[in-house]
Amino acid sequence: MYSPVVLVTDLDGTYLEADGELASTHDEFARSLEDRGIEFIVATNRSPHNVAQKFASHGSFYAVCSDGATTIKVTDGEWRVVAEAGLGAMASTRVSRAMLECATPRELFLFSSAERAFAVYHYTPDGSDESLRVFTENLGDPRPICRIDTIGAASDLLVDNGLLAVSWFAPKEQVEYGRARIQSLLNEEVSTRFYAETRIKIGAQEQTFWWLDILSLNANKGYALKKLWDLTAPDIPLVVALGDGDNDVSLFSVADLSYCPITASPAARESATHVLPYQGGGEFIRAVAERLLSDLALRRGGP
Repeated sequence: MYSPVVLVTDLDGTYLEADGELASTHDEFARSLEDRGIEFIVATNRSPHNVAQKFASHGSFYAVCSDGATTIKVTDGEWRVVAEAGLGAMASTRVSRAMLECATPRELFLFSSAERAFAVYHYTPDGSDESLRVFTENLGDPRPICRIDTIGAASDLLVDNGLLAVSWFAPKEQVEYGRARIQSLLNEEVSTRFYAETRIKIGAQEQTFWWLDILSLNANKGYALKKLWDLTAPDIPLVVALGDGDNDVSLFSVADLSYCPITASPAARESATHVLPYQGGGEFIRAVAERLLSDLALRRGGP
């Protein structure tokens, strides 16, 4: 008897088009998975709110969010937390102290908790609430903003409510310095993920940021999936994974089959079992759909 099959997909650069929208092939692909009895799971660095909103019409599914910091169950656009891998009180306090040492103008710090609104410390020349609203909307998170004046106050508030992660947006040199400082202080307590240049419109101006996520050591997609199986799966499923970034390597490590687009990072291409000659989005998803059944049969030793 065959094990159940799940397909776990990253979003940005993999399942979504370049503009961040669902690929035109999504509905057809989702139906084909359902017809074959294959469960659909999302694994992304996006927030729970953003995932639930984007897949509001998909029905019921699990999603690993915030790069593994929280796992949720989505049902018709509503969601609930299934598991978390938060920073913890001690690490949260030390992270915020390290960030205070590095703070300069033109930075944004987002302290996120799955169940609570973002708490934002806004250290830019234009400190208006309107700028904060536009910024979080650009990130695709509809939660109302809790404006907090100091990093310490933000950390104290969210430690009490389960701090999952800190996202830091700043000029490249500042983020690189901050990352080195935080890792030197908390090398065995947190992990940091560095994302390339991000252009976001704040108020009337478009600004360029680099993006650093600070998370628990246990916050990664692969660990989150293992924890999900422990909680929900009586039988360990056969896992098909789609991804394109360094943060998908842990996902590929727990997968039986893994696919990435040709535009994936070197680490993702090296870790995947299959590299397909397409950019992420509709063409890539269509190519996965065309070969999935035959690859599954080979993996199972069938015809």
